[in-house]
Amino acid sequence: MLLLLLGLAIIAAPIAIAARTTLRLARTLGAVDAATIAAVLDADPATDLQRLSDALAKSAPGSIAERLVGTVVHAEHAEHTPLARKLALAEAVADIERDMTDDARTPRVAAALATTGGLLAATLVMREGLGHVVLDASGSPVPYFQDVVERGLTMAAIALFGGIVCAALHRVSRQLRRLRLDELDDLMAPLAARYPGVDDA
Repeated sequence: MLLLLLGLAIIAAPIAIAARTTLRLARTLGAVDAATIAAVLDADPATDLQRLSDALAKSAPGSIAERLVGTVVHAEHAEHTPLARKLALAEAVADIERDMTDDARTPRVAAALATTGGLLAATLVMREGLGHVVLDASGSPVPYFQDVVERGLTMAAIALFGGIVCAALHRVSRQLRRLRLDELDDLMAPLAARYPGVDDA
């Protein structure tokens, strides 16, 4: 029984990790529509980024928009040169892209862990059970063996189901990552435009 519970925990842990990273892509990084903010910045290049950053820090902490706008505000307060500000913005973009790539990859790894870990647990459950021969009233061990095999096959089925769930989350994560990269591109353009002439320097 203990092995059975341990096997379920081994399967549940990767599923929970995959779900958490997928939700992070869906909620935290996408907590606010970056394309809308980009449209506002395009329409009014003189928008007060400090106020925007403060508002985003309260309403959507950790979002793409909050991280990028916060980077620009911090660089401007630090009185960096326009080139240094643009480099800080590019570094923030690289960090966000790396975070999104890691989050999108995690469910795929979790699928492998849930499946292999669950199948290993199923094997251990069957091995442990088959190590104890119990005879029924007629002196036959067959009913007991059938019970052990059924428990092992149930664990294997749960493991495969966990792998399928993680694979589905991986597909959703990849789609969310593409959406977030589009938002990142939309918002990067008006923020980078605040430093004209840097690329020509």
